[in-house]
Amino acid sequence: MKLLFLGDSITHGFDTQKHLPGYKTINKGLSGYSSGELLGAIKESWFEQQPHSILLCIGTNDLARGHDYTQILQNIKEIVVKTGENISGDTRVCLLSLFPTRHNPSRPNEEIDKLNEHIHALAISLPAQYLHFNPFFKDQNGLLKGAFTDDGLHLNEAAYELWARLIMLCTS
Repeated sequence: MKLLFLGDSITHGFDTQKHLPGYKTINKGLSGYSSGELLGAIKESWFEQQPHSILLCIGTNDLARGHDYTQILQNIKEIVVKTGENISGDTRVCLLSLFPTRHNPSRPNEEIDKLNEHIHALAISLPAQYLHFNPFFKDQNGLLKGAFTDDGLHLNEAAYELWARLIMLCTS
């Protein structure tokens, strides 16, 4: 199965070859990118291998930069439309919930949760699926589990192992 990952530094840090050994993966996570920057960076060549699934996780840098939900969601919608122009009808597009943070004031979990609700509603209105992985990464206080991060934002190996297991469940 071929998987194409699109996102920011959290996606970029995901060693998909290591954590998803039974899959052919292409990781186009771009460190520091917002949804608008990712939209502008998309290239036709990313889709040449016709992935079975495209997994999009983007928006946390938008929140940190104070972008409003309307613009973030419009960018995500345009990313889905742009990917649709480059894929076959058999490819499924999956919008992933944003991951929680741990003591990251520019990305408060309340805002992440609200944006995730909007991303879910957007997925319903598009030809896309929504994968709500966020709760699996939260502790009892609603924060990114301490065992899953070194800096409160980015995931570590333990978190990427869980992310890989969740993806395997959703794509098998």
